[in-house]
Amino acid sequence: VKSSLEILIKTAIKMNFNIKTLLKPNLMPFYGDEFRLKQVIASLISLSMEYSPPNSTIKISATNEISNTGKDLLVITIEDNGFNLDA
Repeated sequence: VKSSLEILIKTAIKMNFNIKTLLKPNLMPFYGDEFRLKQVIASLISLSMEYSPPNSTIKISATNEISNTGKDLLVITIEDNGFNLDA
């Protein structure tokens, strides 16, 4: 998450966004395509900046959770003030 943020931090500063991160300590390792994960995170943050009013806050968090089937999950959440998109 941090490395994806670094890519966009200059743009966020220019647009006066306040970016808050809450990354839980001891996050479980991510096993997968790290490049693709960075792309997805960067894309979501870019969309947050595009559709949120300037000077607003974008919150990024990452935490570990356990699914209802008992599998370990890495959950990344990006919260903004833009209009909602239905999932």
